[in-house]
Amino acid sequence: MDAAASLGMATKVSPLSVLVRGVLEWTLPGQTVAVLFAEHADGQRTRKLTIGAVVWLLVQVVAGVRRSVFAAFQADQASPAPTLAASFQALYAKLGRMTPAFAAALVRHTAERLGPLLQAAGRTTVPGWCGYQIRILDGTDLGGSEHRLKVLRGTRAAGLPGRLVVLYDLASGLCTDVVASEDAYASEMVLVLPLVARAGRGQLYVADRNFCTWDILSGLAVRHAHFIIREHQKLRWRARGRARRVGRGPTGAIWEQPLWVLDRHTGKRLAVRRVIIRLDEPTRAGDTEIRLLTNLPARVSGQRVASLYRRRWTLEGHFDFLKNQLHGEIEPLGRPRAALLMLCLAMVAANALAVVRQALQVTHGGTPEDWSGYYLADEIAHNYRAVEVLVQQATWNALAAGTAEACWAWCLDLAPHVRPAAFTKHARGPKRPPPRRASAKEHPHYATFRLLNPDKLQC
Repeated sequence: MDAAASLGMATKVSPLSVLVRGVLEWTLPGQTVAVLFAEHADGQRTRKLTIGAVVWLLVQVVAGVRRSVFAAFQADQASPAPTLAASFQALYAKLGRMTPAFAAALVRHTAERLGPLLQAAGRTTVPGWCGYQIRILDGTDLGGSEHRLKVLRGTRAAGLPGRLVVLYDLASGLCTDVVASEDAYASEMVLVLPLVARAGRGQLYVADRNFCTWDILSGLAVRHAHFIIREHQKLRWRARGRARRVGRGPTGAIWEQPLWVLDRHTGKRLAVRRVIIRLDEPTRAGDTEIRLLTNLPARVSGQRVASLYRRRWTLEGHFDFLKNQLHGEIEPLGRPRAALLMLCLAMVAANALAVVRQALQVTHGGTPEDWSGYYLADEIAHNYRAVEVLVQQATWNALAAGTAEACWAWCLDLAPHVRPAAFTKHARGPKRPPPRRASAKEHPHYATFRLLNPDKLQC
């Protein structure tokens, strides 16, 4: 069977899986992974375990194609042409030595590589925010791992493998940068500083109050970047004028006030604008006001500032997608470096999927947010193996060698074969408060059948 016929058959089986695999191959062509490893692996070398083979093996686990790292290793060894020429003990040892800098470099490379594809798609700015590259900034912790490590076997407390601070491009859906720490107790305010140092003109950072410090605010301002960050109560400031009401938003009245933000050590100051949202109803934490600090020009109204801040939750939803639908959080992996690498590879896969969503949006209409991450991940997990068997590596190599324009045209050729109804989100109504439950002390269990059919039990 020639290459075109095999690709056509794979497209009939799962056009979505073919799209994702093709974008991944274009994102990490040839020796890209090996080059990144040499630059960021802190002097480590590869002999039998080539880093490219290891990364592609782990991508299968992240995508849900294999249930565990060992299952992926066993399947590789049983194949006619194994890619790993070492034991599974050597594989796990290698994962435990992967530096967080290498994992972060993979994420940055994919964002840089996929940027031209999204430019071809015309998805570079958020509607209504022309001229600003909106970056949502937030941190996330890896959940507790299984107690497989010797140091964890004697305690019931959870072992936390690490913490990450992530930069998310709201327009494209790409994770553009990340800083990963093996120490789960590391301060997010310190971890974020390398990201602040890489900020640039025209970027607009949106973040919660954990990132409201002098170093972060002034660091962004001095690099001609803008910010919308919720005010922290410990931040030092001085009023430059009185607060005045400027309008109303969906959740309450909006006020503005000019401030000086002060550095407690040097006395330096930074001019900002405080946007106050006086809520109609308190938050779950009991807050009646939300105070946002921004250095955006006055022509950007307080209503727009408040509206954009509400979209900060987009990254929280993306974290859930990375950890659960894309299996970026593997409980058996207790070694911090291995666990951080898996979550960063989930970001790599999600970045490729963001390009696929753009292709689907161009072809079928709607917005990329209309496509359910759960259904997309489920389709990939169940059909990735068939695509891997049907399509030869030479076909992927030819695609990876092409230009961004050629790859985007290839995506648009395959996107019409995807059935949109199978992957569209279903809108749900507002959440209702949970019902009050009776104590189970007297009746620890019930027969569900009897509860559903009480009339059949009457005499």
